[in-house]
Amino acid sequence: MKNAFYYFSPTLFFVLFFRAALDPVLDLTKIGGMGLGALLNLFLVVMLLFILLKSKFTLPSSLVGLWGGFILLGFISIIMSPDKVASLRSFFAVLTYFSCFAIPYFFLKSEEDVVVLLKFVIYSSVIPFCFALKEFLLPEGSTGLNGFRLFGSFSHPNIFAFYLVLIASLCFFVLKTKLFTFNGKFFVHVKIILLASLVCLLATKTRSAWIALVFVFTVYAVMVERRYILYLAVLAVIAMLIPSVQERVLDIFSGNSLDVIDEGEALNSYAWRKVVWGPHGITLLINPFLAMVMIRSRTIS
Repeated sequence: MKNAFYYFSPTLFFVLFFRAALDPVLDLTKIGGMGLGALLNLFLVVMLLFILLKSKFTLPSSLVGLWGGFILLGFISIIMSPDKVASLRSFFAVLTYFSCFAIPYFFLKSEEDVVVLLKFVIYSSVIPFCFALKEFLLPEGSTGLNGFRLFGSFSHPNIFAFYLVLIASLCFFVLKTKLFTFNGKFFVHVKIILLASLVCLLATKTRSAWIALVFVFTVYAVMVERRYILYLAVLAVIAMLIPSVQERVLDIFSGNSLDVIDEGEALNSYAWRKVVWGPHGITLLINPFLAMVMIRSRTIS
């Protein structure tokens, strides 16, 4: 007889496979900032609570070590926050991330389970890639003040970019790991998906995601195969030959001062965050006109 946890498997697999493609649908259901997406998040949290109840709230020590302090700080922040409702909503979002991270600890019992989950997550990226293909064919809807930026099935290019970092990292892991066994046909599919991930990641123009993926490859290169450092250097040179990539990189060195707004230029990401998170953030609250000008001139990274 199967463990009681597995009765949730069909629903969980549905959420895992289609969630990355559901943003356009879920956005249509929002009323007052809440929609069906909140119900999906609630499902994940309730599912984890059910699992913990069945396991008598026994959590692996590694899971507690990774998330315990972070969740405790999040709970303390609710008490300290002047806006309890907004803080509670943010904390609940963190709980959904924790739920997604924790649930596999109880579901994956064998090497075969891990292989199935890896295949499942990687193949689930096909749907967002279909959205991305539509954007490449019809770029008008993805072109704004910052030019063409790919966002796939997500609400913003930045979100799609970090999803691609996840997919690319998993693909690279599958190609390099010796812990699990995969068939040759799956390897071919993984190589295609990895290539698609890299192309789409460049098209998102999200520099922080570029850095994140380069960091992943760099760690592997330093710890396992040094020749990948050379590969990274060659790919970086090739990428810099692409005008849109070159423009995004060079943009880091422009727009470092609030004065550029008066000159009709845009703040770069670092300068924008210094303004919003620093003393100037109070000025924005007091002066809505300045805030509007800054938002209009903002170059989102």
